Amino acid sequence: MTFIKYSFLFLLLALCKLSVAQEIPVDNNVSTLDWAKPKEYTIAGIEVECSEYTDKNIVRLLSGISYGDKVQIPGDKISEAIKNLWKQTLFEDVKIYLVKTIGNDAFLKISVVEKPRLSKFSFRGKVKKNDADEIRGKIRLVREKVVTDYTLGYIKNIVRDFYVNKGFYHAKVDITTEADKLAKTPHVIVYINVTKGKKVRIKNLNIEGNTIVADWKL
Repeated sequence: MTFIKYSFLFLLLALCKLSVAQEIPVDNNVSTLDWAKPKEYTIAGIEVECSEYTDKNIVRLLSGISYGDKVQIPGDKISEAIKNLWKQTLFEDVKIYLVKTIGNDAFLKISVVEKPRLSKFSFRGKVKKNDADEIRGKIRLVREKVVTDYTLGYIKNIVRDFYVNKGFYHAKVDITTEADKLAKTPHVIVYINVTKGKKVRIKNLNIEGNTIVADWKL
């Protein structure tokens, strides 16, 4: 019966109208919470779990939750806090746990997994040194920059546009990443794989509908 009771509690949590997940483990007297009837608590403690590279105070600030806040658990305030952290595009995982309650006081734990940062990037394929230097100037990547999907897409578009403008219309650009095993914190090496293909040249230029000026002049 105990197993069924707890399973039902978690099912109710999953059905709550939340845009993002709230991780609420059963701990101490937290198991007495009625998930069908959210209750207001005062935030009495906020623990942050992250790597040494990230400032815990900044994580608390970005979440939008402060000591002394009145929140419904489960409720929109927790959902908004998770959204706020996702919006920063700095993390690849965000969770908020209700650790325990004492009377009307609630103690939370914010757990984040940081996205990796850039160690370095290099080219693969037949890329001339002059081209590589020019592309580096356009990309302007710097070490320690957070590597996001947007970052990788941006690099790919810059490199492909560079070669298309040089006449390589069938150029293919693939971006791959590899964990930097020498770094103490999550870092990646970005590899830019370029296959230029054959250069496209204009073979014929046909003009239609011209009746006033000679075609050779056009």
